[in-house]
Amino acid sequence: MITRRLRLSDVTFEMLQEQYPECYASKYGRGVTMPNSDDSQRVIIDEDALIHYKKQITSRWGDVMIQLNPEDEVWFDRIKIRDENFQDARKRYSEAKGKVIAEWSRKGYNTD
Repeated sequence: MITRRLRLSDVTFEMLQEQYPECYASKYGRGVTMPNSDDSQRVIIDEDALIHYKKQITSRWGDVMIQLNPEDEVWFDRIKIRDENFQDARKRYSEAKGKVIAEWSRKGYNTD
C-alpha cells in the first residue's frame, strides 16, 4: 500500500478497511486509530465511529488533510492529521501534560 493524502471529508469507512485490512480482519477487529488534538487516539471500529470522529475534528479544525500510511511500523503513526493548527494544539497539550506530571513527581505524587 502507498501513503495517501486526502481531505478528512473524503475518508470513508470502506477506504479504511481497504487500507488497513489487518485491523478489520474479523467481525471483532480492533479498528484503526485516528489522532485527537489532546494527544489521544480515537479507535474507528465502524461507520458510526468515523462519522462521529469527522464531526468532532471538522467542527474545531475544518476539513483537514489526512495522511494514510498503512505501512508505518508504529501503529499510532499510521494515520496523521497534516494541519499546522491541529499539530500546534497537540504539541501544546503534550507540553502542558508533561509539566503537570513533572510537578506531581516533584511533589511526590504517584504518576504511574
